[in-house]
Amino acid sequence: VIKDEKFYRPSEVQILCGDYSKAKKKLGWEPKVKFKELVKIMLEADMQFLQGKTPVSSQKYDSRYNTHV
Repeated sequence: VIKDEKFYRPSEVQILCGDYSKAKKKLGWEPKVKFKELVKIMLEADMQFLQGKTPVSSQKYDSRYNTHV
């Protein structure tokens, strides 16, 4: 394996954009969580962090119910 630093992304980027159309076209994949729900999950995680609670990222996620357990 050879690493080339020219392909490294800066740790802080100004804009991140995603498009799942290629995965949908080639693999038939679609996200289970829509954008607005993702924003809600991220906001709730930030609020938990600011309140000194366990971050959502360290909790288990149950995709059957779209909730953390």
